[in-house]
Amino acid sequence: MLALLHRHFTRHPALTTIWPIAIIIIGLLGFLDSGYLTYKHYAHEILPCPIVESVNTCQVVATSIYSNILGIPLALIGLGFYTVIILIGLLALKEKYQFMLNFVPLLSVLSWLFSVRLTYLQFFVINSVCYYCIFSAFLATILVIMGIMIIKKID
Repeated sequence: MLALLHRHFTRHPALTTIWPIAIIIIGLLGFLDSGYLTYKHYAHEILPCPIVESVNTCQVVATSIYSNILGIPLALIGLGFYTVIILIGLLALKEKYQFMLNFVPLLSVLSWLFSVRLTYLQFFVINSVCYYCIFSAFLATILVIMGIMIIKKID
């Protein structure tokens, strides 16, 4: 199967360098965002809210019952996700591994759907907004758009 992905993707030289670099940049931004949230979680520090300081809505979201899955902080899951995205981008810089970009559309859609659910919870269940989380959802949206563009370049 990987050989098929490899053959299919490497026939498209338009995807040589720009896509991996763009994916790495988005991945790094998400890694920094998730990394900061993960650090604050494990350091047991208050999460400052950069936009609305009168009510720390970021802290409300980060400490809600929805901020963990099976005891694992969502920030740590995001950190893992963005690490995978960065690794795909780094590998795809080498021509023989450009087929790895085929995984970006699927991973980005899964991430985006998860972000949509979490954004819904913030607005309609928790009634607080975490701007760090919204930024991650924005990055997931960009990855979906990039994934669609990658698919269009392949076809």
